[in-house]
Parts: sequence; structure tokens; C-alpha cells
Amino acid sequence: MSMVWDMDLGNPIRKLIALKLADNASDQGVCWPSISTIAKHSNCSDRSVKTHILHLKEMGFLDIKRQYNQSNYYTFNVSALAASLKAGAGDSLGGAGDAPELGQEIPKQGQEVPTNHQEPSIEPSLNHHCDLALNKDFVKQDKKKVTKPDSFKQFFKMYPPNKKGGTDATAWKKAKTLGFTDNEFNLMIDDIEKRKALMPSWYSTYAIGITKYLEERVWLTPITPEKQECNRFDQNIGTLQNMQFAPQQNNGLLNHE
Repeated sequence: MSMVWDMDLGNPIRKLIALKLADNASDQGVCWPSISTIAKHSNCSDRSVKTHILHLKEMGFLDIKRQYNQSNYYTFNVSALAASLKAGAGDSLGGAGDAPELGQEIPKQGQEVPTNHQEPSIEPSLNHHCDLALNKDFVKQDKKKVTKPDSFKQFFKMYPPNKKGGTDATAWKKAKTLGFTDNEFNLMIDDIEKRKALMPSWYSTYAIGITKYLEERVWLTPITPEKQECNRFDQNIGTLQNMQFAPQQNNGLLNHE
């Protein structure tokens, strides 16, 4: 999986995590290191690891197979990696014409600079970015205003009413800080629907606050359906309560006669 070294993943921490996965991967691109192990070797938090792994999946470079009580299985999409590298190589070859041709004179001081001349880049190196990110253990979020997607609005609307904490402002601020995408909000919507159907007491009583739900990524945890015995017990209680009123009704009829 040496091709990961040449990938431009848009974020230094994401690159480190991808390299860690590639280091553990087999020739087929499969590996299963734990989140804590990846975080330790990448010098970042567990939360950062989960966030960037999801980004790698959304970029099409990684498939995730979730395991109950075990480390997840990660599989690199080799064809997607190769296609991305090929596209990047084509872009880099396009700039070859900017170099001076053999025998071309270099302009002296005071002479006009050719139109194809480019100044050296003053962008900091990738290693410099990595050092800053590792020292601070976070990557600054883009401060541009981001509008709420419909998927977030739908998720907030479906969340247990007594656990929303008022308006959606606090929940949206937390979601922006954690960098959640439209795809993740759709996963949350699906999770709430399932928990409402399979865990009614969780939905009505035991659900945690919405910001805690986002922080702990509850939608990634398995759902344990409530036992049917509890429902039958509630039905039996209702039957007994109804039976208590039956003698009183009969007595009333007898006295009336």
C-alpha cells in the first residue's frame, strides 16, 4: 500500500491516519487496528481518528466493516487510489512546459521576465503542517458560515422532544465543530427511527441529550431491541387494572334494580 504516500488527502492528520492503516494493511489492502492504536501512533485523539476515517470512506478510498465488540475491518479501495494517483500525475505533467528550454537564457536584472515564469511558492511544506497539527492535536475549522442542511433539520425534528434542549442552535454548533456531513446526518436519522421502533423506552425516557448523542456518535453503536416480556407485562398490568373496576360496575347495576 505504498501508493498512499503519494496521495493528496487534503489534511495532514488524515494523511497520517491513512499511512498508519496502510502500514498495517495486507497486500489486499485489509487491516483491523483499534481506534486507540491508530490514535496513539498518529498522536491525536480517538475522536479525530473516527472523524478522519469517515472522511476517507466518503472520499471513496476506504471501506469499513463494523464488528461488534471487536476492531473494525478496514479495506483500501485500491482502484480508487490508483485512479486518483493517475489523475494527479496528469495534472503535474501539465506544468512541465513552464521550465526553461535547453539553451534558453535566464533573464538578467532589469530585463523583462518571460510570461511563463513562476515565482517560487511560499506555501509551508506538508511536514510543517503536520508538525503544527500534531502539536495542537486539532485542525482549525473553516470559519466561513455554513448553512444547515435539510438532513440536520430532519434529524433534530426526529430526536426525542424532551432531550433537544430548546432550539437547534446548540446542536448545530456542536455538529459544525465535529465536522459532520450530510451523509452522517442521514445515518443519524436512520438510527433514531430504529431506536424509536425497537427501543421505545429509550426514545421516551432514557435518551441522552442531543449534544451528548453527537459527541459520543451513538448512531455508530449497536441497537439492542427491548425484550417483548416487558411489553406483555405492561399489557397484563392494564388488564388487572380494568378487572378492578368490574365488580364495582356490577354492584351498581344490582343496587339500581
